Amino acid sequence: MKLITLLFLCALSAKSETIVTVIDNQIDLTHSKISGNIFSNQEEVINGIDDDGNGYIDDINGWNFIANSNEVFDYKDYGSFPAEIYEYYELRAKKSLETISDDELTRYKELAKNKEFMKTKSKYTKYAHGTHVACLALGINNEQTSKGVKLLPIRYLGDAKEGAFLKAEFKPLSPDATDEEKIKNLRTYFEKYAVWMVGKLEIATSYAAKFSNIINISWGQSFASTYDEVESAWKKQFESKLNEDVATEITKNFMTTILSRGKAVVKSHENILFIFSAGNKKLNNDEIPHYPSSIRGINTISTGAFYLNDKAYFSNFGKKSVSVFAPGMAVTSCVPENLFLPINGTSQAAPQVASLAANILERSKELKITLSIQDLRRLVLETSDKYETLKDISESSGVINNQRALRATELMLSLSLTEAIAQSFIDIPSI
Repeated sequence: MKLITLLFLCALSAKSETIVTVIDNQIDLTHSKISGNIFSNQEEVINGIDDDGNGYIDDINGWNFIANSNEVFDYKDYGSFPAEIYEYYELRAKKSLETISDDELTRYKELAKNKEFMKTKSKYTKYAHGTHVACLALGINNEQTSKGVKLLPIRYLGDAKEGAFLKAEFKPLSPDATDEEKIKNLRTYFEKYAVWMVGKLEIATSYAAKFSNIINISWGQSFASTYDEVESAWKKQFESKLNEDVATEITKNFMTTILSRGKAVVKSHENILFIFSAGNKKLNNDEIPHYPSSIRGINTISTGAFYLNDKAYFSNFGKKSVSVFAPGMAVTSCVPENLFLPINGTSQAAPQVASLAANILERSKELKITLSIQDLRRLVLETSDKYETLKDISESSGVINNQRALRATELMLSLSLTEAIAQSFIDIPSI
């Protein structure tokens, strides 16, 4: 076997199991496509005691940072969503794929215009998102998936009632305060908010790092959503019209802080490959940063959504800030209650990259090939199918190719990484 130079002290193969961590909303672990593929913490037993001393009691199958418990899914909403929700997603998939009939399009528009229905749909999105992402990270739509890959679920998104994940509310000063004092109050709040936001990422990452080398993050904070929060706080503090210059300054400072602090978190966990979703606002992340996907590092992959021969219409992009693309249009995966739905998004593209990375890592262990994080990242990006349409909007100019990436991994038994990647294109040519 050719000796592979290690770039980090810890080899990726040091962990006996290949674990892909999904940091997201709640995940239904009873789904038939998930239940047999869940990480099990062998150092814990259900006894009300923190047996492994990691600060989390009875964390057999992951952790819920929102409720501060080992229950990563709340089953109280089971059966509470109307059939129209599922109809809506099926119709939207047909619309996205341009296979919808006139009658179906009329029905879709009817649902989309119903404000009460869309509120319910928004609630359902939060209910189903984590499960949908988790199944894709486990490779539900990939025939090449190894059964050796396991899921570590982390409930991260949501409104915590207490603890480190409790978001502080903005408290306006009294009307008697000067404008200068009020603006300072706004700045201080968003400075602390930024520190808190990245602090959550560090907590969740540190928890996962004991078990996993791959983390999928299919969510983000955009400039626009931050600006909206600044505007909301401004209205609480002032009765006057929003000062757009001040609001923009606060927003820019917030984004700069979370990205710089986020980069420090990523850098401190160099033995983890972070896979981020690039966002769904059609924006150039090189120009308008998106957190955390605009964090660039030797151990990060930012994923855009692909459809047919180009990026999906909604996908963010960026020559420097988006690494690679994966299918993101009408992607079918698991949803709670043992069901399946097609959903659009870079949230769906990213876990397919995480799945590929996990399968590469698992295959390398089977073959006793030692990989570094950079090796793993290169195998994902450099074996991708190249498209002229992606040349100026992503680092790799490509869409992941599972078969070729795994072939390149196998070729490393006798070839260097660079040689193996080159040979993989000969063995498995681009279409």
